[in-house]
Amino acid sequence: MDSEAFGHRLQVLLADRGMKASELANKTGISRQMVNNYLKAGAVPNLENACAIAKAINVSLDDLALSSLKELVSD
Repeated sequence: MDSEAFGHRLQVLLADRGMKASELANKTGISRQMVNNYLKAGAVPNLENACAIAKAINVSLDDLALSSLKELVSD
């Protein structure tokens, strides 16, 4: 997973749900700082955090990760 594509995808998913980064952090138990790193393309989540994010925003892990790759390929 490319951190830039993942960060963009996560931003879109949060915006679609009207969710803030702080809400995602609270729902997942991931620190706000780490969530912000994901959003700003500074990091890619490990499998455990990716699963927690997918569950919190109600998407499959495939949709979260593979959509990031599709966006990267289509650019």
